[in-house]
Amino acid sequence: MGPLVSEPQRDDRDVDALGQQVHRRGVSQGMKSDVLVGDARAACCRCGEVNHEPVFQGVAGKVITARPAEQGVAGAGRPLGEVGADSLTTGPAGAGVAVSLIAGPDRHITEHALNSFLNCCLDISRIGRFLVLDTGLSASDRATLQQRYGFLEFTDSVPGDQPATQLAQLHIQIQGRFWLHLGESWRFFSPENYISRLTAILDAEPDVFQVGVNLTDAAALTGASAPEPSIRRTPDTGRYLLTDTMATGPAMFETTRLERAIRTHNSRSDPTAQRGRPSASTQLPTASLDEVLCITKTDC
Repeated sequence: MGPLVSEPQRDDRDVDALGQQVHRRGVSQGMKSDVLVGDARAACCRCGEVNHEPVFQGVAGKVITARPAEQGVAGAGRPLGEVGADSLTTGPAGAGVAVSLIAGPDRHITEHALNSFLNCCLDISRIGRFLVLDTGLSASDRATLQQRYGFLEFTDSVPGDQPATQLAQLHIQIQGRFWLHLGESWRFFSPENYISRLTAILDAEPDVFQVGVNLTDAAALTGASAPEPSIRRTPDTGRYLLTDTMATGPAMFETTRLERAIRTHNSRSDPTAQRGRPSASTQLPTASLDEVLCITKTDC
């Protein structure tokens, strides 16, 4: 199989300025800002490199450096072949964890999203399928992605479909228990055992059907953290909390509970409700990590 990642053109940014936005939650107040910035820059550069070329730039100053023991960043930044990406191949529909991503008309945005996740997910060997919902790629761009990322399974959507419709289209193709949906154009910057942490939360919380990756479903760093009394943790989950709102950003679903949440939603008498996914406020609980680990709506 050919290379698993592409090498988009470099786009150097002033990471020193962005470094001032480092997420300081949980970091000792006595630590100097230049140390934080330096650690953030180094960590992000390791996450974003593919064959020693940065995959994305400009987020270096934003990487979370707090709680390294809980975040499990050991071994971050190794080339993809060393962290298990070579094991990503198309497998049986129900094998392993299913991951999905939405690809819009810009192939480079999709490549950046893929590369950032592949470099930051330290336990990608647990992924059994990687689905891509094509919402507007050209035939040549789709062929390029298929060649560069041979493990991808493409499915088609109609351009302009609402997110709820897109999610429902993917849902009917998921046959395993766990489904991690990455959405569209999100960029990960913190090395983590994402699969292990998110599935551990769903195992620990038998009523939760979705775990969001970002605290408060944030699209950018907020500098916020949940109140300590609301925090739950186990050795496998790290810090997380229960929520009552469904995340729209990257999140993992437990599919049996998701189907139960959908049935509950569809049984309501609201004629304007969209069928096929729960409403934003649902009777079944949701959860979230107490961190911000990916961003979108960025110029980097």
